[in-house]
Amino acid sequence: MSEMANWSRWLQASICKHFDDNVDLPMFVEGDPRATKDEVDFFEVRIDGPDIRLLNPNYWRLDVSINILIQSTINNADTHKIHKQIGLVMDEFDHSINVYRYGVASEGNDDSLLGCLYMIDDPLDVKHFGQLEPRLMLMQASIEGKYTMNIRGT
Repeated sequence: MSEMANWSRWLQASICKHFDDNVDLPMFVEGDPRATKDEVDFFEVRIDGPDIRLLNPNYWRLDVSINILIQSTINNADTHKIHKQIGLVMDEFDHSINVYRYGVASEGNDDSLLGCLYMIDDPLDVKHFGQLEPRLMLMQASIEGKYTMNIRGT
């Protein structure tokens, strides 16, 4: 199996670890089983891509979109709570993200550095959904950023 077959998995694992390590809220990954019944303030990570382009023989460009959904309980004593949580997550979009060869110890999964994702100059897209249902005291928002990485293939 070529190293390229692992790129998507390594990207997801590294991106999720980056946000989980740096944002002080419970994190979930889209599509993974989760129990949010007791977690009312959390964020969920979704990754689109990688979009892969061959730039030169054995030299690739990988583009990904990182979308994070934030859910926050409405707190009348702190009406800016969701905006503070958005700020915590936005701050981590400002950093490059190291991509490691994470995985079960086997060929190619040695936790070494594969490369680094850098934010593309597109604007960080923040959307506020507000209170989605009047009977639930919850608000939601999303943040999306686009990243790129160039790597040598094997």
